[in-house]
Amino acid sequence: MLRHCLGILVIFGALLPAIFAGHVFFNPARAYAPWAKAASSIAALVGIAWGVFGYAVEQRWFSAKYGYFELLALKHLCAGLVLGFVISISMARPYKKITSGGAKPDASR
Repeated sequence: MLRHCLGILVIFGALLPAIFAGHVFFNPARAYAPWAKAASSIAALVGIAWGVFGYAVEQRWFSAKYGYFELLALKHLCAGLVLGFVISISMARPYKKITSGGAKPDASR
């Protein structure tokens, strides 16, 4: 039962960052800053790596105890990076580019 739940978590951990990156790129209601688009792309790639490392740990793709701990450390590192990127982008304010017509006049002119 526990292995089944871990498999489901690995699948969601790999797919949800990619879905979030699609939301950042293609959401017409909220404009995200260019840094957020780059960060969501990185989060999607790291999320896929998280899924690969999770699958490797679950299927025992290691030959020694040291390999297990290395894979587990990389999996948790990827999880922390993905969660950090997603929380940072979610908390960011919407991005609005100021055009020359909408700029306020400078008081020194």
